[in-house]
Amino acid sequence: MLVNSRKAAWAEADRLFPTDYIKNDRASKGAGYDIYYSTSDDNQSWISDLGDRLELNICSKRGVESINIYIEEEPEIEAEDRWNSEDVRHLCIRHEFYTEGDTRAYSKMLDMVDELEPTTANIYKVAMDIAKHSKDQPPVESVMFILKREAVMTFYSLNM
Repeated sequence: MLVNSRKAAWAEADRLFPTDYIKNDRASKGAGYDIYYSTSDDNQSWISDLGDRLELNICSKRGVESINIYIEEEPEIEAEDRWNSEDVRHLCIRHEFYTEGDTRAYSKMLDMVDELEPTTANIYKVAMDIAKHSKDQPPVESVMFILKREAVMTFYSLNM
């Protein structure tokens, strides 16, 4: 059996294990991993927490049946969008944007890029400024698309 979290593994163990259970500190210390024994006096079943899986050893009149619940935890994935004025400057040159603005306005727009996170609202602000200062004023949606595609980079980190 395969689950994607320790919580799900213990939920399956609760469903499959025939009785309540309690951790046995002495057995756990000797084994080097946590061992949980049945709380019922007439049932000798136990659970071994082996880290990457739970091993249920269920005792019955037929013998001991072992059930492994494997845990393949999915990592927590964080994504962070970043942009910088140099990439926006190159984008403006490549697409012939900001041809109608002066150096002061252009520098102010590039400073805005360095100061703001590339959220949708901030991409809109920068795109509006670029469109306003570009020949034939391209649609702001098009400038936003180009900014997102060519200037915003997404960095991912995995937390296991």
